[in-house]
Amino acid sequence: MSADVYCRELKNIEAALKRSNEQVKQLRAKKKLNQERLYTYMVRHGLEEYEGYKLSKITPRPKVIRKKAKDKKADAISLFSQVGIPDPEDFWATLQSSQKPIAYDE
Repeated sequence: MSADVYCRELKNIEAALKRSNEQVKQLRAKKKLNQERLYTYMVRHGLEEYEGYKLSKITPRPKVIRKKAKDKKADAISLFSQVGIPDPEDFWATLQSSQKPIAYDE
């Protein structure tokens, strides 16, 4: 096979993946909307379970706000100094470097 065929096939695959991802995104949005509506209905009618859906499973969850990297680092360094680590800044740098992924060739 020539390189042109490979490129065309790659482009077709990428386009199909993009369409699929868009469809999945739309389905998740519809699922969330219907779960919220079902939750409201179940609460309004005092139901704990309806056709296999439990109220506890479809309860809307609040959005979790992630801690910023700067705040995370400051909290970790504060904890390290409280615990008694002699050089918390250096320990943080060492800890961070130990958690980075290692690239390897196959």
